[in-house]
Amino acid sequence: MNNPLKQKEAEIRAWFKICDTRIANHSRALHRAAIFLFRRQTGAEQIHESTQVTNNIGLNKPDAPFVTWVAKTFSGKDLPNNVAIKLKFRLAKYARQLAELAMEKTR
Repeated sequence: MNNPLKQKEAEIRAWFKICDTRIANHSRALHRAAIFLFRRQTGAEQIHESTQVTNNIGLNKPDAPFVTWVAKTFSGKDLPNNVAIKLKFRLAKYARQLAELAMEKTR
């Protein structure tokens, strides 16, 4: 694979498949991903815990309330396993945006 972004996206998708929410580091990584995606929402979207702009940035409409709740509620706390499981399945579809973040951090 020649495209580094696509390669990183594939790595992240593979990680979601093996992610074990009972492992503290995995749970923390899921929470960091939720915070990253929440921060990509517009200010109004963050306040209203919804998606108002269709721009392929941040969260989609069905995921916005739950992911926003997780990002806000569990700041500095461990995620309960049932929350981490739900988060894992909701966040896997955002692998492209998470890959973009990873690529930015390596520059």
